[in-house]
Amino acid sequence: MCCINILGCVVHCLLLRTFTMRKPIVLLCFLCCATAGLLQAQFGSFASAVQLTTDAGTNKTFYNTQKLTGDANAIGPNNFTGSLGSFAANDGRLKITGAEVKTFKGNNDNVCAVRLQYRVYLQGSSGGAFNTVQLPFLANCVAGVFADGKGPCSGNDQKWQTVTANIDLTAIAVPGTYVLELYYDIAGATNSTSGCNETAYDSNLGNNYITTFDITPALPLQLLQFTGKRNASSNLLQWTTAQEENFSHFNVQRATDGIAFSTIGKVAGKGNSQLQMLYTFSDNATAGKEHFYRLQMMDYDGSFSFSKVIRMAANGAQKNSISLLQNPVKHELTLQQLEPGQQVLIVDASGRLMYQQTTTSTQLRIPVHQWHAGVYHIKVVHPQGQSHIAFVKE
Repeated sequence: MCCINILGCVVHCLLLRTFTMRKPIVLLCFLCCATAGLLQAQFGSFASAVQLTTDAGTNKTFYNTQKLTGDANAIGPNNFTGSLGSFAANDGRLKITGAEVKTFKGNNDNVCAVRLQYRVYLQGSSGGAFNTVQLPFLANCVAGVFADGKGPCSGNDQKWQTVTANIDLTAIAVPGTYVLELYYDIAGATNSTSGCNETAYDSNLGNNYITTFDITPALPLQLLQFTGKRNASSNLLQWTTAQEENFSHFNVQRATDGIAFSTIGKVAGKGNSQLQMLYTFSDNATAGKEHFYRLQMMDYDGSFSFSKVIRMAANGAQKNSISLLQNPVKHELTLQQLEPGQQVLIVDASGRLMYQQTTTSTQLRIPVHQWHAGVYHIKVVHPQGQSHIAFVKE
């Protein structure tokens, strides 16, 4: 006869092993113990996912934890693995917006509450305390499908969900690689349809679910384009910004070797603006010599970042430059001044690869009408190095 209490069952089997040599009986006893343990686990979860946004809330996506993409019970299109990308401090793009858990229970058992537990910490440091997000009840299982119409189910399965959380994970002052760690707890009871004194866990077998993301220093502005060309007696530099926040000014810097830069001019910024701004600067550089230029972008608090470096040839042409036919873009992106054999890569603001192609001509047209609105970054790889440019998808 199998024991009902799992601890007592194990003790009983150990005593049998000590006082008898009848191995079949001992093995049967341990099998009964395992069965008793399974019988006691009459409620829990069978699928879970955390909902994140990487574009400040425009798109909210479920990232699977317990069941992964391809499983019939998986909740979202992505899995909670790898890196979520790189985000500027306090830019508000990476947020926890909710979570969903699918639970099961026996006819005489109960599930009364589900919670998401999460914490964020610098990689290599101690984790600290977990924070709690309550998941309200959403739907019962009705005829093999959840009442909200999303996902198969059976028996007394239930769905718990919230999509109204607004937890900003970029509100971190110190740049670095951060860990997002989470698990779920399910409150309920066995052998009671109203009890709530037991807890089951969805915790990746006790290891918790973990992913990472990078925080970079806050950017005072979004630089879209930086180009140069030779006029009759000077090198004309032009650049465009998409937005500025507490931004002070640009230091225009020049070098003849591409290494030792010095400031040759200062251009005041607009301070705070959400509009596109065009800037120009003329450098009376000596004709017939090669020059390198970059922008040092200064915030009011003294922090700064650098633009890409552009290289002006002795004949006044910008080497390895690429240009856009239009910016912003609604339907089709057109890249110009390419060379056959170059590799073009486009990533979104979170670092996700959106497009990759090897060029066969000097112009490339890329449909972007299905892409989400936002800023995208283009990298063109060529034998002399790399060229970078950004554009806005409306």
